[in-house]
Amino acid sequence: ATITISLNLILIPRLGFIASAWITLFTYMAMSLISYSFGRKHYHISYNITKICFYIFSSTVLSTISFLYFGDNLWVSSIMVVSFIILIVVSEKKEIQTLLYKN
Repeated sequence: ATITISLNLILIPRLGFIASAWITLFTYMAMSLISYSFGRKHYHISYNITKICFYIFSSTVLSTISFLYFGDNLWVSSIMVVSFIILIVVSEKKEIQTLLYKN
């Protein structure tokens, strides 16, 4: 939090509120990577890195398309979000069924 606040105090006056969004994104990514690397040392969890990267890539592509080509069109943005949710449900069908019908 200290790094985020410090960078916000430095960069927001120069770059505006968008700087805060970028700073938050990068600090959260850094915290996730640090937590993942420390976690692997002490308590190994076998994450499906390929699937995680696929979801990050897919959401980034859909967000970029929505932002660059459709701007403020709420309908297209909503369709993009629903498309991403459908992608997740189709990809994770077996896991979702296992969780829902667990006895």
